[in-house]
Amino acid sequence: MITVTEPIIWGDEHVPVNTGLLETVVRAFPGEHVRFYGEAGHIGLIRGLIDPADGADVDFRPVELPPRTPDFRGRMRHDLEFAGRLLADAVGSHLILASSCPSLIAALKLRGLRSSVRDVHVVLHGNLALLWSWRSRNPVIRLTDLRTAMSLPSRLPVRYFVMEPAIRGELLATLPGLDPGDVRVLPHPVSSVEAASAAGPAPDGPLRIGFMGAASREKGFAEFLDIAGRAAGPDVEFHAAGRLAADMAGADLRALASRPGEAKLGRRAYVEALARLHFVCMPYRGDHYRYSPSGVLADALALAKPMLAFDLPIFRDLFDRHGDIGYLCRDGEEMAALIRSGLHGTLGEGGRYRAQVEAVRAACAPRLAGRLKDDLRAALTGGPPLSPAS
Repeated sequence: MITVTEPIIWGDEHVPVNTGLLETVVRAFPGEHVRFYGEAGHIGLIRGLIDPADGADVDFRPVELPPRTPDFRGRMRHDLEFAGRLLADAVGSHLILASSCPSLIAALKLRGLRSSVRDVHVVLHGNLALLWSWRSRNPVIRLTDLRTAMSLPSRLPVRYFVMEPAIRGELLATLPGLDPGDVRVLPHPVSSVEAASAAGPAPDGPLRIGFMGAASREKGFAEFLDIAGRAAGPDVEFHAAGRLAADMAGADLRALASRPGEAKLGRRAYVEALARLHFVCMPYRGDHYRYSPSGVLADALALAKPMLAFDLPIFRDLFDRHGDIGYLCRDGEEMAALIRSGLHGTLGEGGRYRAQVEAVRAACAPRLAGRLKDDLRAALTGGPPLSPAS
């Protein structure tokens, strides 16, 4: 049996990536029993999205999770019990954590002193950026942070999946005590169902460029508004689909044809908004996405949307391997100039845009369960380290 858990997330966060991960596990180990522990609402949304044939092979087990923001001590009490339960369930086989936190990694290593699980694989998401953030000088507080948890020795084999090749290099440089063979690239899984439903936007009308997800300063929304103010016009529309963050309250949104709201957007509405776009705009800066995968990037690939992005390692790597999947720019001024220079004219039949869409589809293929299963099986059965998706 393969045991998988989402030990942190409630509700609709991470639903597409966890759906893709479960599809991949089922296809990597046909005939193997797969059990998934997660919050009940999260499980319900995965059930609604997963490929029915894959979902039929998953034993979903709802569990009570602690609140998202408990202190380390409060979380540790839960995680010690939960880690013991997971390790007992996965005796003789593999345990996969779809996300993590310092207390859970520490609890697994403590409980693992007496475990006969073959190995534990931890998927690292945006919380990996905590490795490079400010650390307290207080040694007691430092015992509770992610760097300490990942550096703890362990009798239990604990290995890590990062979702982009550039992030692996950063992680190994920061924690040189990690065995490079224990840090592997698992390209950000995407939902097979969503990818199969990807359709191009209507060919008529203006060029539609969109910002997806949390409209926060950290994620580049201020840059997006500046670009929209410089480049919006009769043939170019700018859209934002998601929730307006508190740090952008009062921002001038007049250049946008559609605007972020006060509430988080449901997945169906999010996908519908994304489907109407020609380009996804990701004006991200390196202070966060140097170390973190991007769910919006994975969504753009799944829905076959070429991208407009700043030149960060996670994007540069994709462009280097998959060719013309959009445009990389140094800054907002260059991006606005690119859009004004006639980007709308590439949409016509036989234009560059159609070729870019097909290149994005090809870039998405290694992140689908049908291809990703071979890499996952190799990782869990002692095969050679995963290579970047080709």
